Amino acid sequence: MSDKSAPHSSASAALDYAPAPPRGRKRVIRTAALLLVFVLAYAGYRWGPAAWHTSRVLYWQRQCLNYRPGANDIVYEEEPLAAKTLLARGADYTAYPLARQPPPAAPTPVNAAAFIPACWTRFQTLSITSPAMPTPGAVVFLHERVSPAGNRRLVMVRYFPEPHTFTSGFINGYNFDFEVLTPATWRTPPRAAAPRYYLFDVLSGWPRHPPLVRMYAGQADAHDPSHFTIRYQMWGQEDVLDGKLDDHDQITLTPRHPPQDK
Repeated sequence: MSDKSAPHSSASAALDYAPAPPRGRKRVIRTAALLLVFVLAYAGYRWGPAAWHTSRVLYWQRQCLNYRPGANDIVYEEEPLAAKTLLARGADYTAYPLARQPPPAAPTPVNAAAFIPACWTRFQTLSITSPAMPTPGAVVFLHERVSPAGNRRLVMVRYFPEPHTFTSGFINGYNFDFEVLTPATWRTPPRAAAPRYYLFDVLSGWPRHPPLVRMYAGQADAHDPSHFTIRYQMWGQEDVLDGKLDDHDQITLTPRHPPQDK
């Protein structure tokens, strides 16, 4: 009788197993893994909150830089019924109180509707570029603009007319202001342009007829990166403001055909 199981036995005997790693090597690997976990945990504790905060700033900044409202979106409305309708929407519209009746009549408060984009509110809260105004007014332009010299900036323009009297012109520091920001990076926070202070007297009074100002969302000029336009109405007349960013981080607003109280 032949032994047919011999080849199988020889093959089984030929199997070889690698020796188990020394216990010392296991301890080194375990220690290195624990050390890596500790380093990552400490880094998360030490720098995690700052990195999370910066990531949120950059996210909302990007939303502001790319903000593109519709050309017919109303951002400021004084006509009482239209303002009431906008305020009923809730989100992003706030009441802007007006009381323009001349004496001796007792002023009757009326709420205009002022729009502030959520992205700007969140970005300003996180970056704290400037203190919020007691009466914030309406954000009438928000987008990225580039000066003639190539300075990339985040531009915000705000309109806040006098609540008791009225001036049809647009006067920087009196009924409109702006923020021009050098955008934040992972290493640097957003940087606001140095403010300019103005000393002036403004002749304002009670309009003969309610101006019923309406302002539409400003639009970035696709052909001139430093330019933007803001369409608006007063006394039922429509006009356009030409906005311009210069190389000194300043904004000018120039009306094309200023409306008149007739």
